[in-house]
This record gives sequence, C-alpha cells and structure tokens, in this order.
Amino acid sequence: MAGIDLFGILKRLFARDGKSLGHVWIPDGHVVDQNHQPVKFADSYAVEDAYVMISLAEMFLKRTRVLWREFYPVVHSYITYGNPQAPQTVGTVAGPGQLKDLGTANLDKVIPLAFPLAGPIVYDGQNIEALLGLYAVPAKDGAAILINTLSQLSSIVPQLAAATQVAGVLKTGTEQMLGIDGTLLKLGLHNSFFPVTGGQGFIARPGFAVAVSKPATEVDPKKLWVVSGRLVVGDNPVSAQAPDDFDYMLIQLYAGPPRVNIWGTIPSLAEHTTAFENALKADAAGRRAAIDLAFHVFENALDKSRDLTKSDKAAVRAVVAEDLKKRVIALETGSLFETKSVATDALEMSDPTAFRPAAIELPEGKMPQRPSGLPLWK
Repeated sequence: MAGIDLFGILKRLFARDGKSLGHVWIPDGHVVDQNHQPVKFADSYAVEDAYVMISLAEMFLKRTRVLWREFYPVVHSYITYGNPQAPQTVGTVAGPGQLKDLGTANLDKVIPLAFPLAGPIVYDGQNIEALLGLYAVPAKDGAAILINTLSQLSSIVPQLAAATQVAGVLKTGTEQMLGIDGTLLKLGLHNSFFPVTGGQGFIARPGFAVAVSKPATEVDPKKLWVVSGRLVVGDNPVSAQAPDDFDYMLIQLYAGPPRVNIWGTIPSLAEHTTAFENALKADAAGRRAAIDLAFHVFENALDKSRDLTKSDKAAVRAVVAEDLKKRVIALETGSLFETKSVATDALEMSDPTAFRPAAIELPEGKMPQRPSGLPLWK
C-alpha cells in the first residue's frame, strides 16, 4: 500500500458524495441546554487569543444491519490548520473501539458522543479545513483493526510524538479499514471554516455544524436543533425528536480553557525547568544574574510557542517570574519555600531550588499579565 495518496483518495470520494448532500450550520438560537434555554456563542474566535476545540458531538447510522451483517459507525477525520505554506494536520479515528476490554461483540450498540477531533489549536486567523468520513464498518471484521489502531494511538504521548508517527498509524489503520469487504462510506464532509473576513461558508466560531445524508434541498435549518449536545428535528426543541431516517455527523466547535496551569507539559517549555533549577543553585553572588539569563531564554521560547495564546503567555511570564523571585528571597533569607500540595491543597515547605511548574500556585480570578522583556530585578 506504500505510495498511496490516501488523503487525495478520500478527498475525491468525499467531493463526489457531498455534491447533493446537506451540511448546515445550526442557528445559534437552535442550540439549547437541558432546560431548553438558548446557549450563547461568541461571534468569532479572537486571533492569537483563543483555543479552537473541534469534536464530533454525535454520529449516527440509519442502518446498522444488512441481512446477517451488523455495522457500527466510525468517523475518520483530518483537521488541517495553520500557515497555508506549512499546514499542520491532525488525524483522528472516532469509534467504539476504545471499549476493547469489553470485547468486540455488539459494538453497534455503543452510543457515540463527544469524540475530540482536534485542539487545542491557537486560532491564527487562517482557514481551518475539515475532512471527515462516516463509515459503516462490519462489526466483527472491523473491530480488531479499529481496536488495534486506537490502541497504538493511545500509547503515543501527543505532545512528544512526531507527526509522522501518528500519521503512519492512522494511514495503516485507514487502509486496512477501507480494505474490509463491506465497509461503506456513508457520508463525507470536506469544508473549511473561514475567518470573519474570509470566504463564503462556515465562519470559524463556536457552534455546531451538521452533515446529513439527505439532499440539501430537503434540509430545513429551522427544524434542526441541538439539545444538550444531541441533534433533534422538529418545530421546537421541546417536541423535537432524534432523527432516525438518515445518516449524520454533528460537529462542534468551541473555545478551550486557559492553559496556564499546564505550560510545564509543553516540551519546548518544560525543558527550561532544569535551567531554572541550575540558576537557583548558582553561587549567591551570581544567582540573580543566572536566573535573569535563564528567564530571558525562557521568554524567547515562550514568545515563539504556538501552543499558548497571547494572554496565557503573559500569565505564564507573570507567575513564573513571581515564583522565581520568591525562591530567591527564600534562598537569601535561608528559609524554606512554601507551596500548596498539588494533591491536597495543604501547605508544604520545600527546597527553594526545586523548581516545579505544577507546584506554582495560580491566583484566583483574573490572571496577572506580564509584558515580554521586562527585567526581573529592579
């Protein structure tokens, strides 16, 4: 199978299927919570200051059994974003194969909801391209392949894995899945989410989009509702019912939470922990200068990071700078360093030179903001 342009093949398949099928952005007023109250969404993502999260909220196959063969839904997705000259692609397999410990029987009975497809992506104002395929996979034949693919992916630490490693696993799994006799592409979606000033189509903003296996002329957005994350059809959200007469994929875009508390897990930043500890252990006469240099190098890496928003970067600068200064004072006064236990919130006394990103206590409420380039010491 080497040399096959899998992405190109999927694009051609999806484009052919998608010409007469419906895909709709669910109107904001048609997304309600469990109490049937409208959910409010932002009009757009703030450029460089918002995390885009994309998930498969729901997938559904109209027919799960043909003669003696049972089928279950599987979605293969490819989300492409970033600089058009050097785009990044995240591939995901969404299906019930995660339940491998329960065996491979009756996987068609699993309710498939809220699979993460991509994110957090720092929104950069570029198009976000989505390529998704909903497959009907023979339950017994496809289960082993899907489980094997998902097991391999779960063994890869996302932040540390090379993109080619993840892509290789997905490519092999997808080729094997498509090679199963009876696997059918039931529905495909190939679309882009544009910035507000971009082209015609879906705007990159929080909300829901749905692709259905019905002609576009038969899809009435006024009768489509999302109640507590699930698609229903009807004149109003109270009387609307879950559709069962067509295949569909419901995709959700939403804004991810701040990441100030996990910056230490980002490889390009986590490696600076050792540099901070070495600087804290320097001789008293040169300690402040060593820490200032280490912090300056850290700031440069932070500024270049594509994993944090502008406001999160400013907050990380602030909390790290404050933590380092407190440690220096503790060293200069000969006292231990006071932190909160990550597990219990109890106060702990520790060695001031033992710098740990996860142990930095974050302030409640609004995060502090520190501009880049400020000196640590006045």
